[in-house]
Amino acid sequence: MKATFTIQEISHPALDLLDQAEREFAAGDAIQASAKLWAAATNAVVAVAAERGWRCDNDRDIKTAVLRLADENDDMLLQSGFITAQKFHINMYYDLLHDFELELDPPIVHDFVHRTLALLQNPQPAKPGA
Repeated sequence: MKATFTIQEISHPALDLLDQAEREFAAGDAIQASAKLWAAATNAVVAVAAERGWRCDNDRDIKTAVLRLADENDDMLLQSGFITAQKFHINMYYDLLHDFELELDPPIVHDFVHRTLALLQNPQPAKPGA
């Protein structure tokens, strides 16, 4: 049985995951930080895709959703931001990013997440304590 989540349940964790990634980087754990950045990026895409009724069951569906969003909004920064997020997806398995990438690329993923969540048609404020 597939779990069903509200858009708000998906989008707010994306922002929480960004914060967690920063804490992991500060603690020196680039692997966990990479995992959190990738999760934040995919959560943001899934939130927008779910709102539009698009299939988003796997990594291919998520990538397709990003391409659709970039095309619909004439915003290629969405595509390039997602590509940067994919680097962190790979890094969480192989620990291959250089120090300069670990320093320069997280803000690109942050921007991607915020740009993507801004495409939500019915954004809701975070619940107190969330």
